Amino acid sequence: MYNQDFQIINTTLNETLSRIQTNQKIVVCDPYFPIPVGANILDLSLIANVPSFKQLMFLIIENLHIKALVLSNEIKEHNYDYLAYLISSKLPISLSNNFEEFKYLSSQNDVVLYVRVGELTPFSNTIVVAGKA
Repeated sequence: MYNQDFQIINTTLNETLSRIQTNQKIVVCDPYFPIPVGANILDLSLIANVPSFKQLMFLIIENLHIKALVLSNEIKEHNYDYLAYLISSKLPISLSNNFEEFKYLSSQNDVVLYVRVGELTPFSNTIVVAGKA
């Protein structure tokens, strides 16, 4: 990992990835995902689908040791393309029982940053659990 060819130039994201501790989480979410009041938010959304989940997740996968990814179970029906992309990364993936459980998991104290992207495809939100550096 830590591919110099894909170094992140966004200061907030780069600093978060360099300081994140094992088992802390980053939530990558769409513009409509309910983010808790007072949470650290990095809003990268520009226009519909820019940047996409795939674009951001590619950079995170290349620049962070990842322990696991957590997705909402509904992704199997609503966004199999994104699920297949994440499966191809060969990272451990777990599915929450439903979107309500996913929202609960994404609102815990171990979330250090919410990164909002422009993707509008439903149920693509992803919890990234950091692994050991």
